[in-house]
Amino acid sequence: MIQLDTKSRFSSNGVYTTTRRQLHEDIARHFLSGAQSQGMIAIILGGGSGAGSGAGKTSVVTDIIGTKGFVVVDSDAIKEHIPEYNKFMQQHISTASDLVHEESTDIAKNLLHTAIQSRLSLIYDGTFANHNKYKRLISQLKQKQYTIQLIIIDVDISVAKRRVKARFAENQRYVPEEVVQETNSAVAKNFIALKDSVDEYLILDNSLNGISPTIIARKDKGCPPIVLNDYAYHFFLKKGRQF
Repeated sequence: MIQLDTKSRFSSNGVYTTTRRQLHEDIARHFLSGAQSQGMIAIILGGGSGAGSGAGKTSVVTDIIGTKGFVVVDSDAIKEHIPEYNKFMQQHISTASDLVHEESTDIAKNLLHTAIQSRLSLIYDGTFANHNKYKRLISQLKQKQYTIQLIIIDVDISVAKRRVKARFAENQRYVPEEVVQETNSAVAKNFIALKDSVDEYLILDNSLNGISPTIIARKDKGCPPIVLNDYAYHFFLKKGRQF
C-alpha cells in the first residue's frame, strides 16, 4: 500500500482543509509565543548534510545568545507538531520525515512570513545551500530593516560523510555521498556570494564529535572581519570555489 504524504492527504490544489489550516495556525501560535520585536534581529543558520542536525545548530545559538524572544523557524521542529509524524516514526522510520516534509515546509514558510511582517526577531534554521532562496530572504529582511546575522556550521567533508552513514545505520534515512559533498560546498559558495549582504557572520567548525564548535571567522556589525583559524577558513572557502 502506497503511503500518501500529509500534504497530499489534507489539501487539494495546494489548499489545505479547514481543519488542517486550523492545525497550522495552532502550530504557528506555539512558535510565535514569547517572540519580541525589540532589536529586530534575524539569525540565519546554515550547514550542509552531516554538519550537525537542526537541533545541533539551534543549540549553538542557544549557547551564544539564547533563543528567548525569537521566533524559531525550523521545519524539522515543526514536524514534531504534525500529529501523523510520531505514527510514521513508529511505522515508517526511514520515510517519516519525507511524508511530512511538504506540509512542514509550508508551515515554516507561513511562519517566516508572519514573523517578518510582524517585525519579530527570528531564527531561520536551514542549510544555506540554495542561493536564490537566501538572496531573496536577505533582501526581504533588509527591506524590513532587520539586523541580519549569518551563522554557518562547517565540517570536514569526510566527517560529514561518516556522520551521514552513522545516521543511516540508526534511522535508515539515506543521503547519497554526492549530496553531502554538494550541500556543504554550496554553503561555502553562497557564503562567499552573500557575506557582504549581511550585517554580521560567524563561521564555526563542528568537525570534532563531542566537542563544542570552534570559531573559524567572524564579523561583527560595523567592524572588519576577523579570521581566527586561517587553515580552516582556507579550506572552507576552497569548498565553495570548487563547486
